[in-house]
Amino acid sequence: MKSTIGNKCLIRLVLVTIVGAVMVGLACSPPSPVPGQTTPVTKAPGSNPDPGDTTLSKVETLSPDQAAWQKTLDTARKEPKLVMYSYYMPADIGLAMKRGFKQSTGLDIEFIIGGSPAAFVERVKVERRMGSPVASIVDGSAVDLGQAKDEGLTQPLIPLPELKNPQIWRFDPTMDKEGHILVSNFAFYTSWVNTKLVKPEDEPKSYKDFLKPKWKGQVSVAAPLATAATVRAYYQLVKKNGILDDDYFRQLGKVALLAANLRMDAEKVARGEASVAFTSGVSPMGPFLQAGAPVKPVDMQEGVIGFRTGAVMLVQGAPSPNAGRAFVNWWFSKEGQATFHKAAGTESLRTDVPSFVPVAAQLTPKKVLMATSEDDRETTKFQRDRVVDKLLESK
Repeated sequence: MKSTIGNKCLIRLVLVTIVGAVMVGLACSPPSPVPGQTTPVTKAPGSNPDPGDTTLSKVETLSPDQAAWQKTLDTARKEPKLVMYSYYMPADIGLAMKRGFKQSTGLDIEFIIGGSPAAFVERVKVERRMGSPVASIVDGSAVDLGQAKDEGLTQPLIPLPELKNPQIWRFDPTMDKEGHILVSNFAFYTSWVNTKLVKPEDEPKSYKDFLKPKWKGQVSVAAPLATAATVRAYYQLVKKNGILDDDYFRQLGKVALLAANLRMDAEKVARGEASVAFTSGVSPMGPFLQAGAPVKPVDMQEGVIGFRTGAVMLVQGAPSPNAGRAFVNWWFSKEGQATFHKAAGTESLRTDVPSFVPVAAQLTPKKVLMATSEDDRETTKFQRDRVVDKLLESK
C-alpha cells in the first residue's frame, strides 16, 4: 500500500518537473514572429550588415561622406579650443557667430580681432618659425590669403558638406582649385550719386559720361595708392576687358577730384562736396547711408565691378584643423551665412540667403565684371607699381 502511494508521489514529482522545465523554456525563448515582421538578428562585432537591417546604429547607416564628416566633428571635440585671427568678426558680428556656432555644433571659438589681414599672415609666419601656432583659421582679403597660400601657409579646407551643391551659390566660393581659400560674400564697386545734386534723368549711364564738361570738378576718385577700388576698376575696364583705355584715365585725372582714400571719397559725395563717386561700394558708403545721407549706386552701361570678399583659410599645421573646418562649414551653411550677413549688413553668395544690404544701397546690375583670384593678384601688382596713380596725375 505504502509502495503504491510512493510511486504515485514520484510520478507527480516527475510531471511537475517536466512541466516546469517546459514553462521556463517558453519564457526564455524568443517570441514567435508576427506575420510580416522580420526577426532581428544579432550581428557579431565587425561583421557586414545585411541590406535593410533596421537594427543598425545611426552612425552605421550614414553615407561614406556623412560618416567622414561625423568623424571630423568627433575629432574636433577632442582638439584644443579653436582660435581665429579675424578681420571680419568684430564686436556684435563675432558675438553672433560665436553663439550660432556653439548652438549648432557644441564647439567654441575665440576671435582675435585687430590689425590688418596682412598683419595676421605675418603673425602666422612668425608662429610657424617658432613652432607654436595659435590660430587655426584666418580671414581677410582674398589677395592677402592667396599670398599666404603661395608661401605654403595654408592647407585645403574642402571637402565641406555645405559646398556639395553648386546650385545654391551665385558664384563659386572656392577661390583656388585646391580649395585652400574660400569666400563667403561678394560686393560691387560702381558709381554712386548724391541724389540731391543729381536728378534721376541726369544720372551717368556710362563711365565715359564723366569726361563730359558738365561733370568737371564733380567726380570724386579715391587715390589708387590708398585703395584697391580705383585700381580694380582700371584693371577690369582697361586691362582685362578693353572697354576703356589708358587715355581715358589720363583725361579723368584732369576733370576729377582726388580723395585721400575710399572713406574720404564716400564722404565727399555724402556731404555734397562732389556729385558722383567714380567707383565705391557698400562698405565705405554704409556709415553715411545709416546716417541718412542722400546717396545711391547707379548701374553702369559697361558693367559694375564684382569681387568676392570675406576670404578664409586653414593654417598649415593648425592646432585645431577639424574644428576649423567645422566652423568654416557652419559659416557657409544657410544658418551661418544668415547670421553673419545680418550682423554685418552685407550680401551672401548663397541664393537662399536674403540680402542684408540697406535697401538704398541694393543694386541689380545688368552686367557684372567679376574679378577672379588671378585678377586680384594683378590688381595688387598694378597698385604697388602705381600704374593708375601715374595716369591720373599726368597733365
